[in-house]
Amino acid sequence: MKTIQRILITILLLTFPAYSLSAETAAKPSKIEQAIERATNEKKMLFVWYGRETCGNCGNLDSLIKKKQLGLFDSEFIIVKINGSIVEEQTDFFDHYKLSLADKTNRIMPFVVIANSDGSMIAERRGFGDKEAYRKFINESKKKKN
Repeated sequence: MKTIQRILITILLLTFPAYSLSAETAAKPSKIEQAIERATNEKKMLFVWYGRETCGNCGNLDSLIKKKQLGLFDSEFIIVKINGSIVEEQTDFFDHYKLSLADKTNRIMPFVVIANSDGSMIAERRGFGDKEAYRKFINESKKKKN
């Protein structure tokens, strides 16, 4: 009888931490999921951009966004920055937008997605762009909005 009790206690101790960890992970929505929920509630589009701190083009885009030079008005867009150095953010981005293995391995950064409030992609853009190129991309995307 004591052997059975020990086995049951061991099984409980081994499964409880795994269950509790998976419950914590499942409870926390990803950065993209949080943005979609907010965009849906506020009836805004998403400007999701993927980059890394070590990417010069990404730094240029970050500067343009921070200086509000792209026409990304708070009344129209939720801006989401995906840090490509954080595996969870990278995985969520590529999984959500169903990007191929080639996209994952042959990244040209920054990688920008403009999406409807439900997270569905309207347009994508990759690589270097100046202020005017991004403004044109944003304005053309707004015309395609659902």
